[in-house]
Amino acid sequence: MSKFTNKPEVVTALIQLRPAVIRMLVLVSCMCMASASGQVGMPQLLNEGLTQYAKGKHQESAQSLRDYAAKNPDDARFVYYYVGDCLYQRGEFDDAEYFLKKAMQEGLNKQEATWRLMEIAIREGDEITAGKYKKLLDDQSRQIRLQEPQSLQPRDLYLDTERSPTRKDMQRTIRYYNYGDGHWAEEHGDRLLSVGHLREAIKSYESAIDQHVPIGERFGSRSREVSKLALRLYEKLSNAYRQVQSVPKEKFSDLDLHDKSPILSMNYGLMAFVLRIKFEDN
Repeated sequence: MSKFTNKPEVVTALIQLRPAVIRMLVLVSCMCMASASGQVGMPQLLNEGLTQYAKGKHQESAQSLRDYAAKNPDDARFVYYYVGDCLYQRGEFDDAEYFLKKAMQEGLNKQEATWRLMEIAIREGDEITAGKYKKLLDDQSRQIRLQEPQSLQPRDLYLDTERSPTRKDMQRTIRYYNYGDGHWAEEHGDRLLSVGHLREAIKSYESAIDQHVPIGERFGSRSREVSKLALRLYEKLSNAYRQVQSVPKEKFSDLDLHDKSPILSMNYGLMAFVLRIKFEDN
């Protein structure tokens, strides 16, 4: 018997998890181990579909991911955006719209899906609908950038360090807290994560993406630096959400975030996978 199953509280926690959540946790864990070993640890159809997507093979990717969704309905939410984007790239706008709206409803790749839906409306000359999606994008961005630092003091970020924060440290922290300065968002996400403020770290990383990775360049940019930043932030977000799941639910302040963390960890892990494939090709 393993050292884990000797602990009654671990066994009880595993029993209480729903099968779908257990499957997601296993898949996320496999992807993380695979990333470290240089191998791909995900179902073959999902691997093929996302690899084809990264390589611009949109027809093959849409078919592979549709097949994956049909065989794994509980995980279909993870591929809606990619199928919709493949269909968009092929000019099949009606079908693309269906899958992109599904992605929005599930809350995965929500900004990217809204952006594509706006572009479809613009192509079709529907200015009213395009305006509605533009407003929705602005609202989404505003919500992401709303930081909640009031419960933390700048010095709280340095309590685990041997040195006292320098004046420059404090100025950066105060500037970020007061103005949501995206220039320091990733740095403060790292700092917050290192001292266990997971929820705030996640908000900082998401703010960094919102401010510094244009929506149309989330899966590859002409600027290698932008793509490298996106990949780095996707990996950090996947890791942060995975750490949320390791915290006992009763000890985590945001129960909704705790419940969604396996799904969001996997979603950002898949986004990172796509960008890694693109880097291998370039």
